Amino acid sequence: MIQLAVVAVSIGSVLDSAPGGPPTGKRPGLHIKQAREVNFQSSSYHVMTDSANTRWDIQYYGSVYRGTSYSYSGGMYLQVGGSQFQTPNYRGWVNKEGELELGPWKRNNLTVYRRIKAYKDHPFARWLDILENPTGSAINVQVAIYINVRYSVSQSKTSSGQRNFGAKDWAIWTKGSSSRSTPTLHVVTSPEAKVRPTVSISSSQIYVRYNITVPAGKTVVLCHFEAQNRDTTKLENMMKKFPTKELLKDLPGSVRRMILNVKAGGWIDGVDLDRREKSDRVLLANGDLMLGTVGNKSFKISTLLGEMELPAAELLGMVAGEKGQLRFVMTNGQIIGGRGKGTKLDLALPSGGKLNIPIEKIKQWSFRVSKEKPDDVAELGPYVALDTGDMLAIKTGAGAMKLRFQADYGVIELDPAELLEIGRDQRKGAKTAYIVSFLNGSQISGNFESEKVALQLQLANRRVDVPRDKVQLIFFADEDKPVPNACELVLNNTDKLLGLPTDKGYRLTTDFGEAEIAFDKFRKITFKKSKPGKPIVATVEMLNGTILRGRLDKKKLGFKLGDKIELSIPTGIVTSLTRPEAIDKSDDKPKPPPGVPPIPPIGPPIRVLNAQIDRD
Repeated sequence: MIQLAVVAVSIGSVLDSAPGGPPTGKRPGLHIKQAREVNFQSSSYHVMTDSANTRWDIQYYGSVYRGTSYSYSGGMYLQVGGSQFQTPNYRGWVNKEGELELGPWKRNNLTVYRRIKAYKDHPFARWLDILENPTGSAINVQVAIYINVRYSVSQSKTSSGQRNFGAKDWAIWTKGSSSRSTPTLHVVTSPEAKVRPTVSISSSQIYVRYNITVPAGKTVVLCHFEAQNRDTTKLENMMKKFPTKELLKDLPGSVRRMILNVKAGGWIDGVDLDRREKSDRVLLANGDLMLGTVGNKSFKISTLLGEMELPAAELLGMVAGEKGQLRFVMTNGQIIGGRGKGTKLDLALPSGGKLNIPIEKIKQWSFRVSKEKPDDVAELGPYVALDTGDMLAIKTGAGAMKLRFQADYGVIELDPAELLEIGRDQRKGAKTAYIVSFLNGSQISGNFESEKVALQLQLANRRVDVPRDKVQLIFFADEDKPVPNACELVLNNTDKLLGLPTDKGYRLTTDFGEAEIAFDKFRKITFKKSKPGKPIVATVEMLNGTILRGRLDKKKLGFKLGDKIELSIPTGIVTSLTRPEAIDKSDDKPKPPPGVPPIPPIGPPIRVLNAQIDRD
């Protein structure tokens, strides 16, 4: 028999809701890629489990319904500007790894998404609350996370060992008043973070509050971790040994830098330096740890770019790679790969004495954290990443680089000012070497025209020619700039071009005569061969609903991508040309269908307080 005392949780008004689903455009790693949709109408919650088989039953608010053994009574709600987040249309999406994302939801001129992940290799769940400011002015807003646990909190302990959360704390575990209560751990910030919340507990509710500023045109992220366990000793050990870097390693550096309240310093895009506050640190290949003071003034190494001498004043440390390759991390975020045969590390021990350690015996070494060598490395800016492990800052201004790219439809002169990145084509069965991603969302596959790529390095203002097969990534910017009302041209190799056709119109020869296709009168043109060796058939969808089929009078489509690139695309490799939705002012346009009634709300989640549960 189950007797429930039910209290409804009020729903904040949902303002300016937008259609749900993955965002358009491209911000690498900020949003997950959809593998399948989650429908909260068919099931009121979506269940995920972590490595300890802990249950995370997520509602369309991004909240936990009950968790394992009623740990929660509705937890991890998000409020922005006093209103409660709720996913539009009661739908979300998951990627192939099982991470869930909800949104977009709009409030206070911000666009908000929630990402929720239950780790398969750790007993934690993570929330990333993404706040995007598309306006031209900074937005100050109050953000709150509030957590309802099953029973009134009777025990708690913070990361500093206190009962109440203080200015230096970053996590707290709580336990309810009943023996049936399942304790929970709440990691709300990190020791190094500059943006910190206030945390208060009232009965069975835990409040985490922020006052933050989202700069104009920028995106910020708030990150929180939760864990459930019947044993408070285990939760306390999890808190003491909390693996912040490990739990953020799936996020690219550009996304980690957006997180306001959690910092994992020392991690520079694939190089994890373990740095200390009071000592330089040396970890030998055999696992021995040594602390002291590194005395080298510089390091001579052989690199892909030739012999180089790296000043110690500009280094954070070094990590050994495979087959004797060394990766030196610079204070500005660059990574220089090379070999240092014969180089020794000078380490002065605090107890006295000096060691000279061959660099090939070292797994990694690092300088202590200081004002001159902070743990939070600034964003590198445009760079090239090579397969040797190098990450080198590059110049991309006028005349600094000339990029010519060979696509299926000719050689394209690329303008760095219009690019997001050029990266390896890692699609399954890919037949091309690289994909060029543009700020406006376009993608073109192909290869560099020349065997070598000419780059202007920031380092010593040096110009180098890098073999194209050594290039892993050329990074230009980390935020896209979608162009409204762009036309979309999709090719049969999955290239997607966004821009404007340069043809004024088309003539279509049908079985019943010829038709003029004015540019402002059609919605979409698709191309398909009816049979091998036969002409390509174009299917034209007009704005007024008319469907026409026939042969287009052009063998190539003129298309302008961005401000400077004009292309001529053979119709034989085009899948479709789609215009943005537009208003057709002709008299024969059919009236729009009557409005679809809104989806009835599922209703607020149920809070269960002091439930009495009789078990057989």
